[in-house]
Amino acid sequence: MTVIEDFDAITLKDKSLSVVVGAGVTGFDEELVLDGSSTQTLIVHDAAGQLVDSGIFDSDGDGKLDTEVDMVDADGTRYRMGQVQKQGQDYTLTMELFVVSVLRDQRGHIRIARNTLTHVEFARKLVNDAADAAGVDFGFITGPPGPQERAALAKANAKIDAAQSRSQLAIRSARARRDQNREPGIADDASLKVKNLPATAEQRHVMDVVMTEATRHNPPPKALLALVGAIIVECDFRNVQGSGPDAVSFGVIQAIPGLSAGVDGTFTRAQALDIQYSVRSALLPPGPTSKGGIIRLTTEHPDWTPGQIAATAINGGGDPDYASKVNGWQSEAQDIIDAYTGGGRVPFANDDVTSTELLRIPQLTRGTQQSPNEDSWTCMRRIAADYGYRCFAIGDDVYYISDEALMHSRPQATLSEDSPGVDSIDWEWTPRKQVNTTTITCRAEAWQVPPGAVVLLQDVALGSGRWLVSSFRRSRFSDAAEVEVIRKTSLLKPRIPLEQYPIRMRSPDGSNSVLESSTTGRAARVVNAMYAAAGRIADRAFPYTYGGSHNSSFAGPYDCSGLVSAVLHAGGLVDIPLDTVALGAFGLPGAGQYVTIWVNPAAGRDGHTFIEFPTAPAEHRFIEANAPGGTIAGWRSTHDTGGVYEARHPRGL
Repeated sequence: MTVIEDFDAITLKDKSLSVVVGAGVTGFDEELVLDGSSTQTLIVHDAAGQLVDSGIFDSDGDGKLDTEVDMVDADGTRYRMGQVQKQGQDYTLTMELFVVSVLRDQRGHIRIARNTLTHVEFARKLVNDAADAAGVDFGFITGPPGPQERAALAKANAKIDAAQSRSQLAIRSARARRDQNREPGIADDASLKVKNLPATAEQRHVMDVVMTEATRHNPPPKALLALVGAIIVECDFRNVQGSGPDAVSFGVIQAIPGLSAGVDGTFTRAQALDIQYSVRSALLPPGPTSKGGIIRLTTEHPDWTPGQIAATAINGGGDPDYASKVNGWQSEAQDIIDAYTGGGRVPFANDDVTSTELLRIPQLTRGTQQSPNEDSWTCMRRIAADYGYRCFAIGDDVYYISDEALMHSRPQATLSEDSPGVDSIDWEWTPRKQVNTTTITCRAEAWQVPPGAVVLLQDVALGSGRWLVSSFRRSRFSDAAEVEVIRKTSLLKPRIPLEQYPIRMRSPDGSNSVLESSTTGRAARVVNAMYAAAGRIADRAFPYTYGGSHNSSFAGPYDCSGLVSAVLHAGGLVDIPLDTVALGAFGLPGAGQYVTIWVNPAAGRDGHTFIEFPTAPAEHRFIEANAPGGTIAGWRSTHDTGGVYEARHPRGL
């Protein structure tokens, strides 16, 4: 954090007046918090009362404190007046973040009709409304981007890497964006090993790129272990050309140009050295050895070890000891995975309700019976607490995000009591309680981690592991700062029970049919979104177009696999269009309870696929884009599901 050296430069400004208060400042405290509004508090000694007499606090003379009194701090962060207290000849000025002050200015009752906006979308609306009212731009961050946004970011980052040859500047720029979004990642100084040797900075960078691409495809845990273990064996997490007899192979999976199979055809040398493309090709059909890809092999052979999966997908039997080598490095592989995710599945921003089609979403309001004139900031924090979310601000960015997403983000520092700038790491332990809060005393100028970010504590008794920064406090007259961090066991829990959403399927005539009244939230959200998307496609009556919708927009017209991909994408289940070969490996084998994908997994025009919603009304049970010569894309009441067709279904559906 920046240390102010020239207090004489501290200036308050309103629309028409500037007052330099620096010479009279006797106290200056900074408090950045995860729970509430971050503030700067100044104590100004003004024996002559010049501060009040200047009119800076009441420019129109109505006796009311003006809110539009601003101060820009040394970090460039804008603050606005929140309160003035007089004690003797001292005035205490409490300044809060500009974005919070603007949100507080937005008051009055707002009622959002049921089934219209989710709580996240409502919070976004309040922030956008406040930004429009102030004529400025505010950021709204609700967690790591979902699969579609992550795909776009991955392409953008790949272009940066290509243009700047993976320069340190490009890497730092991409990392800064991800840290701002609280995305998962490998810490710069993560203590990891590759084949029993400490990982280098280059290896940690490759690990980070591999894991970022791999998690886009939501692989089962065993598939992820197989991939990471194979990369340890193949290249020690170095994106290089092989040596000696392996000089014909390149990249993280040591693909052989002209021989190994990629998702877009036989590998070229450039594709082999493209980490993201290599990871995608290892996970998805046909796989480098054309035997199915890691994800498909994992689902088809649940009894196989990670080594057997990797040996089949990557090595193809060339090394009889390959499986045992991969299995032998499973501990290191798991450490790499845990270092990226923080343990467990990575939560994305769109894990919450993002499609409001026919969902029973509680009514959301600004203003309550107890507080009818509630402001937007108070409203957002109230609703966030109900859902186990945090609502806080950093600079001009508003974060509305779950503690789980925060805790899974990339650690921005690794600390011990021996770290430069750290004076002590202390906690209090009481009977029958765990240590869930720790206080770090440090040098203010050395601390660069904002609230809502993760730090790793090492070699701290009872305290090693991931901690979430809860607050940062210091006097600007002192070099010392106090940082409070909290552990996962003290994270927020929802105050309201998770809703049980009925799955309702809307027919084109507008009628609804309740299919399963006790279905849990996620299943209902996904199926509702998929069914609604299928209905919209059917309403458009697109003609069949071979290759249609195989692009990032998922827009029509469609071929058979393009339509199926678009419907799956609407449910958040895929982030790139899949062809019939890839759909033959999607999800799990067999028919689903709510969704079944029927597929003839042949390549090209020989394959075909369509979706069945088994519990939907009969006339709207199958959605399909027919082959050439057939009818338009739309609903079918019956369909042959025998012969060449295989049944697949998404997990949990």
